[in-house]
Amino acid sequence: MLTLPAPAKLNLSLRVIGERPDGYHDIQTVYQFVDLGECISFESSPGGGLRIEGLPEGAHRPDAPSTVHRSCAAFAERTGCGALHLRIRVDKRTPMGGGLGGGSSDAATVLHGLNLLCRAGLDTRALGELGAGIGADVPLFIHGRSAIGSGRGDELEPCTPDEGVWCIVHPGISCSTAAMFTHSDLTPSGRIRKIPALLRDRQNDFQSLARQLHPQIESAWNWLKRFAEPRLSGTGSCIFAGFASLDAARQVAASVPDGWTSWAVRGINRSPLLTELERVNGV
Repeated sequence: MLTLPAPAKLNLSLRVIGERPDGYHDIQTVYQFVDLGECISFESSPGGGLRIEGLPEGAHRPDAPSTVHRSCAAFAERTGCGALHLRIRVDKRTPMGGGLGGGSSDAATVLHGLNLLCRAGLDTRALGELGAGIGADVPLFIHGRSAIGSGRGDELEPCTPDEGVWCIVHPGISCSTAAMFTHSDLTPSGRIRKIPALLRDRQNDFQSLARQLHPQIESAWNWLKRFAEPRLSGTGSCIFAGFASLDAARQVAASVPDGWTSWAVRGINRSPLLTELERVNGV
């Protein structure tokens, strides 16, 4: 019936301002999409009911539902469309706990897909509010434009950073966002920066901590540093660096050590999900 993209993102910078009264943290970050991600397909379920397939092992447990399951539940509660006779299949291509926003992007694409298929008529703002209850990054993927994120990361101001070329390296481990934010060695920046400075910034307040806690990240960092200046995306575990051309990024990506995964990608400031939704809607 329908196939939609779920693009990945990079945090071009990430500053932790401080802890909030609700237990979360205020941050400032620059989000940019990249032409990497998964595809999510929606089909009629022959046996009736809702079937979700393709999630990696550990992504969904009874005590910790996946973002896809939570999106379906939140949408059904909001719209009353509870009888979803659909088979939703996730063609997973981004690593769990990699800092690329895969779970959040999946959630956003599912919300958009259900809204379209069920003809619920929710606007972007309503979908973003639903998404914020699932994860702080989900509104970014709902709105679909590169942005400066503040608050928990869900208060968005569109921006247009340079659409660079990146080599992303995943050293084969997963980082827990909750564990990184609550670690006693996290040192917040504690200072809000103005937008022009943010767009020039390359600092991620989790970089030192991630390298300290995970030897695999430290190894990948030192390896990528031979070619370009590395950065951490989100709370890890993926690191990335900019290159002058896609060919140069591909050469580096092709030479990573065994056990790591790599991609040569382009930064994009408009999500391909928006483009596909417009195509489907005949806009």
